[in-house]
Amino acid sequence: MNRKASFYLLILWATVTSCSKKLSTTDTRDVEGAKLEVNDVDFDYFTIKSKISLVDQEKKQNATSLIRMKKDSIIWFNLSGALGIQGLRGILTVDSVKIINRVEKTYSRWTYKELSEQLNFDVDFQIIQSMVVGNMPRGNELPGNLEKVENSYVLKQNTSDLHITNYVNINSLKVEKVDLREANSENMLTMTYKDFQLVDEQFFPFFCNFSLNYRGNNKNVITDLAINHNKVEFSEKPLKFPFNVPNKYERN
Repeated sequence: MNRKASFYLLILWATVTSCSKKLSTTDTRDVEGAKLEVNDVDFDYFTIKSKISLVDQEKKQNATSLIRMKKDSIIWFNLSGALGIQGLRGILTVDSVKIINRVEKTYSRWTYKELSEQLNFDVDFQIIQSMVVGNMPRGNELPGNLEKVENSYVLKQNTSDLHITNYVNINSLKVEKVDLREANSENMLTMTYKDFQLVDEQFFPFFCNFSLNYRGNNKNVITDLAINHNKVEFSEKPLKFPFNVPNKYERN
């Protein structure tokens, strides 16, 4: 993946983090059809600080991120450090993605269709929010085929654009892995969640990895984004999401 494509994957991290309700102590769960009750996130607002590492065919790069989120509404982030994106700030809403680069004094705006074209993979706000909260991308509202495989419930769901495979831990009922594969290609995004720790009576995966595998320039391209969280705070009080584009900034 070239540097520009890696940049877009970082935007997709637009904030990638994860959280969950208190883990269940149930050893088994009776499941009828494709109905599976997963321990979803329960929050109004949250803030998280993380260290991120991106590895592609060119090199390994590191940075830090600060994320604030309002459920079903806003994902705000600030990236700093290496990666050639110092001073990068963005805000995602249900219909658009906006980025400002305070070092280069530029700004960008994309629809999710445009962002999907840059990533070579279809994404929308719901998928990104699911990445952020560690939930199944399409939840239980989408029919699917469910089976028990070793220590996981495996729920396979299909849309016109995506084949989704969710791996849910039998004991905790937490999503530990999700594979998203485009229906018309072999492009795949794999999300993995580990190192669950207790934060305000909720178990939070302090490590997550996102691996994007797609076909580009007649070859397979793989980029891995690893995130280690070092501070997580939940809040019922509204947070601020400062974002404005100065008049002198040029649009990319």
